[in-house]
Amino acid sequence: MCGRIEVGVSEKGEMIGQTALTRERTKVVTVAGEILTVVVLPLETVDELIRTRPRLAAEIGESLEFKRTQAEARLAELGIARGGILGL
Repeated sequence: MCGRIEVGVSEKGEMIGQTALTRERTKVVTVAGEILTVVVLPLETVDELIRTRPRLAAEIGESLEFKRTQAEARLAELGIARGGILGL
């Protein structure tokens, strides 16, 4: 199988790129379907926000877990075993 596999769609207001916050490596690509605004925060700022707002850390973790589950379900739907594509 070649190319990309669509796993999900992010809606207005949703965060993408949370794996950068956990410093995890990922092979996921996000493609914008229309004009969007990107906010880049210095890592020190994010660390401070997480340290002072524990619920934010929990929400980021929940979002990451949801997206992992969504990706695994999509791969299973296509008959691709975990680790079958570039180590996902």
